[in-house]
Amino acid sequence: MKPTKPKRGTKSIAAVSLGIMGAGFLATLPVNGTVWGALLQGGFEAGVVGGLADWFAVTALFRHPLGIPIPHTALLTKNRAKITDALVNTVENDLLSKETLAGHLRQTAIFGKLLDAASRELNSDEAERMILALSRDLLDRLPTEQIALMLVKELKEYLLSVDLMPLVEKAMDGVLTHGYEAKAFDLAVGKFEEWAVKPETRQQMGTMAMKALEGLQVNGFMGFAVNAFIGMMDADKVGGMIQKFLLTTIWELQQDGSPKREGALGAIRNEMLRLKGSPEFAEQIGRWQQGWIGSWEFGEPVSGMIDRLMEKARAFVDSPDYVNGFVRPKLSLLLDKLREDEGRSAKAEGWIQGKLAVFLEANHSKIGQLVREKLNQFDNETLIAMMEDRIGQDLQWIRINGALCGFLIGLVLAVFKLVV
Repeated sequence: MKPTKPKRGTKSIAAVSLGIMGAGFLATLPVNGTVWGALLQGGFEAGVVGGLADWFAVTALFRHPLGIPIPHTALLTKNRAKITDALVNTVENDLLSKETLAGHLRQTAIFGKLLDAASRELNSDEAERMILALSRDLLDRLPTEQIALMLVKELKEYLLSVDLMPLVEKAMDGVLTHGYEAKAFDLAVGKFEEWAVKPETRQQMGTMAMKALEGLQVNGFMGFAVNAFIGMMDADKVGGMIQKFLLTTIWELQQDGSPKREGALGAIRNEMLRLKGSPEFAEQIGRWQQGWIGSWEFGEPVSGMIDRLMEKARAFVDSPDYVNGFVRPKLSLLLDKLREDEGRSAKAEGWIQGKLAVFLEANHSKIGQLVREKLNQFDNETLIAMMEDRIGQDLQWIRINGALCGFLIGLVLAVFKLVV
């Protein structure tokens, strides 16, 4: 990477301070025989020595002074591995130790912050676009054919596994309890009456009866009587007689309390009671169930139903009320309930903290690895330039202070020499 260019302000001041000390030393050489000349020369001389010494020390941290490979110089370059190890160790074990990070995590209500962030983002345009995109994508990805096949299979298996006999017996009990058998009987008799009263019914029954009489093979007096009856009657008369008989019978069956009606209803009730405990009837119900449901091809109706539901779902998703009228209120209510439910929130917070603790334990060492990898991306020149840019300005003040302190100490020593 290309090194950043260090700032020159403080470095220039340090160079100027050293230059002043050197110039002062040279300027006082001609007058070093005087008291003031000796004092100033001692100060400037010590300032030059202090400035040069500190320049050497500051420069030796980063590179060889004047390019000369003097021992124990260019300390940063030579000790780069040690410095990196020390920095990584400090970050891992002091600044960002497991205990420190875990403590900060425990003090942070992460689940509550997630709920607050979700509530804030729920009403944003980006959330609306995301809801619509996810809903449409979900509808497009639903395997409707597989769902239809699965529903048909499950429905058939369920219907085939259901024992219909208890349902049939319960239905029979309901019919007998509420008198539905009498209503069904009246309905059947009424339909029969509608058929029997028709003129064409009378004609049909008369024609059938005449053909039956004509087909009888009887001899003697019975044959004579039948032929005489046939000679006196026709299909219309015979049909009328039969029709009248049927209507009379129907009328009797419709009258409450009539012997024929009570006999018919009693026979129906007795048959229903017999069927309730009949193994043969239960077996017939089972065969009907297996045959009807097994041969029922209802895959296409189920597929059509699912397709219609999908069309309605897509229309609903594309409607203006889907996001603002349905999804957002539901999600907002869910977030409020989660926020108000302290037990569930505590459980969720504990789960999150536990997962983060496991993650921290497994990946804490990667913090140091990241620091090391980041440092290793820089060559020596770049790293030195970065450090000079960050702390080099403060280090230049060492040179400035060294020159000034040396000058003052030199004055003190010169005075001491004069006094002694």
